[in-house]
Amino acid sequence: MKRFVFVVVCALALLSAPAVGLPQGMAGPQPGQDTGSWIQSFNGVSSTIGKAKVESCLKIGVMGLTCHFDLPIASVPPYFYTGVVFPSPVQFDLKKQTLWVGAIENEVQLSQRFSLFLNGEGSVQKAVPVTMAQDPFYGASAYPPDPVVWNGSKTQWWEIEGGLLYNLTSSFSFILGLRFDQLSLQLNDPIDQRGIYQGWLQYGYQDLYTSDMNVKTWIPYLGLRLKGANYKSDLLYSPFSSTRVALPFRYRYDLAEVAPFGGPFAFQQESYCMNKPGTFLEWTFLYNAAMANNLGLDLWAEARYLSARGTGAEDSTRTYGFQYSSTWAGTSSANAQGALTTYSLAGGVAVNLEF
Repeated sequence: MKRFVFVVVCALALLSAPAVGLPQGMAGPQPGQDTGSWIQSFNGVSSTIGKAKVESCLKIGVMGLTCHFDLPIASVPPYFYTGVVFPSPVQFDLKKQTLWVGAIENEVQLSQRFSLFLNGEGSVQKAVPVTMAQDPFYGASAYPPDPVVWNGSKTQWWEIEGGLLYNLTSSFSFILGLRFDQLSLQLNDPIDQRGIYQGWLQYGYQDLYTSDMNVKTWIPYLGLRLKGANYKSDLLYSPFSSTRVALPFRYRYDLAEVAPFGGPFAFQQESYCMNKPGTFLEWTFLYNAAMANNLGLDLWAEARYLSARGTGAEDSTRTYGFQYSSTWAGTSSANAQGALTTYSLAGGVAVNLEF
């Protein structure tokens, strides 16, 4: 979040610069002065920037977020009542969680036809419940599979984007942009209906079972803007978004200090990942509710959808040791056709400043 705030502050500083004139003691080349063609071109650009219109908008509101990731790895039936060592599918469900969000949007109108924009948006960290119908370890070993509910702590979403607007008319524009989007959270304290995690992983056996989720997406997009006297609406689309999903699980089992076992241990990591192109669609609407001089109070709404499908992978590394035998280690991997789907609805109020 600190990195996101730093980038947004730098963007504001850069985009606000055109509104600041040259110091009084600095003067451009005088007419008739032989400055060369490259200096004349620079003066032309400087003149355009000096006349640029800058619009900044600060948004706050709430967002309802849903994220689903499914990687149906072919399950190998375990010999014991545990899924450790054996590949298994995973299903990740974060359903309709409400997050507080804020955004800073900046637009610089360079000429009648062209405008530049740079925006940043993010959410406040929050703990949310995450359900997994298929869990890589004990949850996947039950028949039928036992759903596991995780505590998704430090859940946060943020994005930054920039691009170009071509103003075909005063009310209609084409949009070309590039966006980077990230959703991340930590997973801990799993709970299942049969009580396996509560009874075995949490009561004195020095076990550790944690995970985290990280979704990073690059989105080059095209869009259309419709602008009226007191509103504007954008429709963005991309069939070329690039999404990388990483969902690792870390499991440690240690009975070294629990009599009479005195030594067995296990460590295993299961990493589920998918890196595939996808489809992105977004609609935004902003209504100007009030205006005083160059300061406006707006209402905004936003809906977005992202879907990526393709081959995903499970990679496993494990180490086991027993009291009366040597340590054993191994690796394995498996592939399956996975799918990631995220969608959200958001809305709130905004303050708009023009200068």
